[in-house]
Amino acid sequence: MSRTDPLQRYQIRNRISAGGMATVYLAYDQVLRRDVALKMLHPFLLDQAETVQRFSNEARAIATLCHENIIKIYDFGETASGPFLVMEYVDGSTLQELLLAKNILPNLVALEIIRQIASGLSCAHKNGIFHRDIKPANILIDKNGTIRITDFGIAFLLNSESITMTGTFVGSPHYISPEQAEGKPLQGTTDIFSLGICLYQCLTGRLPFDAETPHAVIHSIIHDFPDDLLTYNNSVVFWLEDLVKQCLTKSPDDRMDSEQVLDFINTRCTTDAIKLNRTRISAFMSSAEMYRSGEQRELFELYRDRAIEDFREKRLVSGLRRFEQANLFGELSPEDIKLRTRVLRGRKFRHAAIAVPCILLFSIISIIILKTVVISESRPKEVLFGQEMHDTSSSETEVVQTTFAPSHGTTPEIKEVMADVREP
Repeated sequence: MSRTDPLQRYQIRNRISAGGMATVYLAYDQVLRRDVALKMLHPFLLDQAETVQRFSNEARAIATLCHENIIKIYDFGETASGPFLVMEYVDGSTLQELLLAKNILPNLVALEIIRQIASGLSCAHKNGIFHRDIKPANILIDKNGTIRITDFGIAFLLNSESITMTGTFVGSPHYISPEQAEGKPLQGTTDIFSLGICLYQCLTGRLPFDAETPHAVIHSIIHDFPDDLLTYNNSVVFWLEDLVKQCLTKSPDDRMDSEQVLDFINTRCTTDAIKLNRTRISAFMSSAEMYRSGEQRELFELYRDRAIEDFREKRLVSGLRRFEQANLFGELSPEDIKLRTRVLRGRKFRHAAIAVPCILLFSIISIIILKTVVISESRPKEVLFGQEMHDTSSSETEVVQTTFAPSHGTTPEIKEVMADVREP
């Protein structure tokens, strides 16, 4: 084997995919005896310095990261035919392919996918790397349900020269953040906006911001707000709506970061006793309809049982909310409906028990205030006594006007005036 051509080590078997910048092949590493993904830059792009820089940028970005949800890099080099990148081979599909095949994903499958992506992004962000192109086509899913984030070609590395040209943005128009579209400085939360778009698409089968032209899409991302999830999917876990909205917050400073996304998911799953794991993804990929119906039953029973538990512990609002949630995943039994009706009636009686005394108290206070006003108006009015006083040292005349109360402490003269006023 020639040492002058490092590519001779890899035996190309077939093409996996081709993008705007490079082609990815399934190859066999004859030295380590394993399958690898060999990524090669298109020959017609070799004279474009910025594109070549992006290619090497991807190698440097991935090389600094070590996480199970980020694609691993094995080798990087350059030959007469251009630069190449050797990565781990993932036997599976992309999230884009899964969405095209299944359209809407089950709640917990979508949530587990997003959880793993957020975990990988958290690692990248802690190392000062922003992906800037999170989208379903760049998310790989292996047969065991493990997610890999790939294609760091336009990733931004802190403390390195940016490859973004002034007045332009990089990324896919449907998945970019508002600050990305406007060419503003970026931070890790720009990937979270893209993550929110992916979650919305997983749960509804459609993009939150869509239009006929790229410029219209960008305008929508900057100015518009997407429809609620329940508009397109009537079987959504309620708090997933909150997660999507917080990810799609327009201001990057008000948006969740990757750690907060993970904390949000873990906290809500713990509260609702939901168990997430990668086997949900693999089970769905192997038998979609069977898994989908099983998850529906699981969520129905979970929220119904938690609602009954809430009622027993006098957590009425939480119980009613969970009954409402359970009703989206299955049909409540007559006993369940009777229990909910009793709880609702009990709440009305309790509200009445609180409202009636409040109304009575308000009425009594109003009567007291009214009587006080009537009594005060029936008392003698104040007398204004005006007396002209002349200052001998000045030609001007002052008029001093004094207010006196019709009570004690007045002079005999004023009392006499007051007596005259009282007489008819």
